[in-house]
Amino acid sequence: MAGDPRQRLSGWRVGDVMSSPIRACAADMPLADAAELMAAERIHCLAVVAHTPDDDEPRFVGVLSDLDLIAALDGPGAGGTVAEHASAPLESVAADAPLGTAVHQMREARTQHLVVVAEGSGRPVGVLSTLDVAQALAGAAGARPGD
Repeated sequence: MAGDPRQRLSGWRVGDVMSSPIRACAADMPLADAAELMAAERIHCLAVVAHTPDDDEPRFVGVLSDLDLIAALDGPGAGGTVAEHASAPLESVAADAPLGTAVHQMREARTQHLVVVAEGSGRPVGVLSTLDVAQALAGAAGARPGD
């Protein structure tokens, strides 16, 4: 694969490559139940939602990734709730942001997932993962000679 990957992705927006819809779970969900949900749905992360009596709507507070599950299993608190093991604060990016901006944000935050939000409302509309970026990069490489 020749060429600069940044150039191949230059015209892409986050919304072009994100996974949607977003899958969420309650912050107080037992970690084992979250692992079961992720396995059953074959997903790599869950957006974590908290709801307090003062909130009109639940608010997204973090992300539980498959790597967070692995860390929990290898650490002292293998049980507990999603909130105890989720990555926080929540890292998010606008759906209309350039993909390069999101890639930079992922690298700086050392995360593999960003919650994608709609501009204006800030409402979560999807998730951008490193796998989504890799698939976009592979697709942007173009057709092989002779195809």
